[in-house]
Amino acid sequence: GGMLDNIVMSRLYRPGSVSYVSKSGGMSNELNNIVCRNSNGVCEGVAIGGDRYPGSRFLDHFLRYQDDPAAKLLLLLGEVGGIDEYDLIDA
Repeated sequence: GGMLDNIVMSRLYRPGSVSYVSKSGGMSNELNNIVCRNSNGVCEGVAIGGDRYPGSRFLDHFLRYQDDPAAKLLLLLGEVGGIDEYDLIDA
C-alpha cells in the first residue's frame, strides 16, 4: 500500500528502452521492478493475461515493438505450458 508518490519516488517505474510482454499481470509488476533496477527503464510493458481467448498475443506486441525506435531490448515473460511462446520463436 501507500501513496502514488512513494511509487514514483522509488523509481521502479521509469522510462527507458526495454519493452516487454508478460502473460501475467501480477508478474509484470515484478518484471518491471527487475528491469528498472537493472537497466535504464521500461519503454512499454503489456500484460496480456492468461484468458482462453486473449485479445492479443505475444507476437502482436513484438511486431509492434520492432517498429518502435525507442525499444532497444525486447523481453518476454511467458508461463510454463504455454504455446504462444513457440509461435514467437518460429516468427
